[in-house]
Amino acid sequence: MRQLTDRIEDAIYAGVLGKTIGVYLGRPVEGWSYKRIRDTFDEVKSYVHNQVGSKIVEVDDDLSGTFTFINVLKEIDASECTSKDIGDFWLNEIIEHKTIFWWGGYYRSTEHTAYLNLVNGIDAPKSGAIETNGKVCAEQIGSQIFIDGWGLIHLGHPESAKKNAIAAAQVSHDGIAVKMAAFIAILEAIVYEEKDIKKALKKACVILDETDVTNYVDEMIDVCSKNTSWREVRDYIETTHNYERYKGNCPIVTNFLAILMSLLMNDNDFLNAISIATSCGWDTDCNAGNVGCIEGIRLGLEGIYKYDYLKNEFNEKVYVVNAESAEVNQDVTSITCNLLNIRNKIYHDCKEYDKKYSFDFYGSTNGFYSEDSCCFGSYMEVKQKGLYVELTENGSIKRDIYYYDKNQESSGYELVQSPPIFPGQWLETKLILNEKIHGKFFVEIVNGEEKIERIKSESLLFENDVTTRWRIPSNKGYPIISVGLEFENKVQETIIVDYVTYYGNPNVKYETTFEMSPNYLTGHAAPTWYKAFTTTTNESAVDHLSTFCVSSTKENGLLYIGNREWKDYSCISTLIPVRSKSSGIIFRMQGLRKYYAFILEENQAKIIKVLNKKTEVLVAKEFIFDEYDEILTCVQVVGNLINVSYNNQELCCHDDDLESGGCGFVVSVGTMMVKGLEIVGE
Repeated sequence: MRQLTDRIEDAIYAGVLGKTIGVYLGRPVEGWSYKRIRDTFDEVKSYVHNQVGSKIVEVDDDLSGTFTFINVLKEIDASECTSKDIGDFWLNEIIEHKTIFWWGGYYRSTEHTAYLNLVNGIDAPKSGAIETNGKVCAEQIGSQIFIDGWGLIHLGHPESAKKNAIAAAQVSHDGIAVKMAAFIAILEAIVYEEKDIKKALKKACVILDETDVTNYVDEMIDVCSKNTSWREVRDYIETTHNYERYKGNCPIVTNFLAILMSLLMNDNDFLNAISIATSCGWDTDCNAGNVGCIEGIRLGLEGIYKYDYLKNEFNEKVYVVNAESAEVNQDVTSITCNLLNIRNKIYHDCKEYDKKYSFDFYGSTNGFYSEDSCCFGSYMEVKQKGLYVELTENGSIKRDIYYYDKNQESSGYELVQSPPIFPGQWLETKLILNEKIHGKFFVEIVNGEEKIERIKSESLLFENDVTTRWRIPSNKGYPIISVGLEFENKVQETIIVDYVTYYGNPNVKYETTFEMSPNYLTGHAAPTWYKAFTTTTNESAVDHLSTFCVSSTKENGLLYIGNREWKDYSCISTLIPVRSKSSGIIFRMQGLRKYYAFILEENQAKIIKVLNKKTEVLVAKEFIFDEYDEILTCVQVVGNLINVSYNNQELCCHDDDLESGGCGFVVSVGTMMVKGLEIVGE
């Protein structure tokens, strides 16, 4: 295998892959005692989810937080990004009690505490300060587990990693927790170039320049040098730096020392590193995730691929759960491309990635697989970039884009998700072929009878290095759960998929509940098409008399669908106000606190713009309506034009702040019924 450590793209890919593998290795035994892990597995050297009754790919805060919060740099320059900016971004991306965090209570869960502070107007960094939350709460592990994204985008630039990591950690933490988190990000930036781990640790100490942390590093270097077994070092940590000494649910110091031990005692072996971090107990998935990221960068893909099952068993699949729920079903390659696009904005030293699934790195699969053929990651069998596929007769490839399981069980963190692809949008691919081949695009949906149904294109001729596309037929709003290609092949054929992507605006129609789901039984589990909507409330539901009941006991209760790919479109619906402070339609939504809305409030119709904590009325006029009036409403957005017609009246304005985004409904302190929703791309 060729050496890949000199290429920034593959180094970041290795860091993301290493982080993910570490989390998946450690997650099944999170919360187990050291003795229980040792008695059950001795050392955890492979995935043990099956033995403990869990899944290998589950929602996990370590991954969701790490790969969500870094996206603030799409909106704010890295050199100017403050803790307050990141705190504001939290409020746009976190659904209370549903996404990213352990919602363990005020002053018990550090992140929950900081979130409540932010909601109550305490901006970062005070939201995470010791003076606000107390020393014990402020010095738990959470600052460390979310920090890897900042190290990854700043590989080779440790001072910048330090600055951004401190700002990010201060949203929820303070004291030594912030310093240790910054140390991890600094170390990640350093090991891209410095492969000797002791030298890298020493360099990180100099750059951090915080004696209380560097003393711990020196202590662990000394202890590890005097012992030949990591278990002896583990016993030392338990004796001198146990949880009881530092207090709280999950103090950072003990876990930071476990990370150092794993780095120093692994004999330059990736699997040994994450195995030690898992087998020693404490916060197993967090520590193994940090260690996996560091060692992925340092040892490179060569080090990870020595143990090919570590990647093959989950095929890159990652849930990144946040308020922008259409982006939840991700993979290691797509996460890496996102990080590289952020990095390129800062350093201009890597290419831009504009295709959704592009197989750009050694081993990339983007989560694609085949049920009837053989798939290999990019470059694995040939030198050409792309997904390498050996087709059997009538072979196919597919990617799941929306997790569907009638018997889905909670993993401890809620899987809040929405499909990213909709009827009316285009699927596009380019193949590398020896000869022309016939085939079809397809999508799979969950229909109104709760059955999976495959919708195919007409037969298409695929030619070498030629773009081929298909527009997904307009349809009812049944969620697309997978996309793929199937081929009409008389003999075995080797093909390479250069990329698969999607784009365009949707054309989709949600009718009344019984039109969408004729067999729906009132009071039973909601149909899958409704579950594809995301809500910030606990009160909203499918409605048997209309389509949606949007209800909230708080301000800004949302029910929505779609993503930032949607640009120019119309949304048509019949609003039935019941009683509320305000209610209406949202559009061009880019998170919980960035959207436009047409609302009915105090006998007025208004178009408003919400940007973080600021709400601006763009235009308003008197509109008298009664409870349960049916108000046929059409919102049209084209360029900077916003036009709303409602019961033969009209509001119109122009605004340039939000160019794209999903749509849905908003209610503040009350209830609105909704009959139907049609989204028509312009």
